[in-house]
Amino acid sequence: MAQGKRMITNRKSGTQSLVAFFRCLAVSAAFWFWYMPAARLDQYHFFIYNDFVLLGLILHSRPAREDVGIRVPTLESVSRKSLRQTAIALFYFLIGVLAADPANVSWFLPFSFVPALFVTLLVTNWYLPPLLRNLRVHA
Repeated sequence: MAQGKRMITNRKSGTQSLVAFFRCLAVSAAFWFWYMPAARLDQYHFFIYNDFVLLGLILHSRPAREDVGIRVPTLESVSRKSLRQTAIALFYFLIGVLAADPANVSWFLPFSFVPALFVTLLVTNWYLPPLLRNLRVHA
């Protein structure tokens, strides 16, 4: 019984790592799609901003509690998780803006990305876990 519980925990941990990786890819793609017109002005700062957003997502990608077993998330739990991740990513994004040079940045830019970031996180939190959980690895 202990081996089965450990196997489920290991599979869940691996799935969470894959979800976090693909979530970071999706958020990074949304970030560059959103800021591409403005990024031509000062690409160096936008690389820093993107890195800070990804840092926030990576540092807070693990759940606070470890549930054993596979659970089916509801829209309410997924939207709450996405809202929390959006707030964390925005916090790290603002740290990156302040660290780079806030005098040269329009404050409209960080706040204009919030809806796109939330939608990206909502979609990845809703669709990626079941999709990656259903993948089978054949050795």
